[in-house]
Amino acid sequence: MIFVLHCRVNPGQAQRLPQYREQHRAHTVASPIKLLAAGPTLPDEGGEAIGGVYIFEAADRAVAEAFYAGDPYVREGIWQRTVLERLDKRL
Repeated sequence: MIFVLHCRVNPGQAQRLPQYREQHRAHTVASPIKLLAAGPTLPDEGGEAIGGVYIFEAADRAVAEAFYAGDPYVREGIWQRTVLERLDKRL
């Protein structure tokens, strides 16, 4: 199954992203998902990240939820989930 995960940074937490970035990346690499695309989202006027988007394959929703829950940005209260949905890839 393919999932889209769109996360938003909790207010006042953007400055903490660099502190956990390497742990965040290591978590993604070690997870049982297959990452298809990912990156931070930015405000139109530029500046600090306001969130992030992942497109990935996972065996099922439980694996996708566990991937999200185990992320250091989530565990440290930096991210709040906004959307986790299955994607019906057509292109």
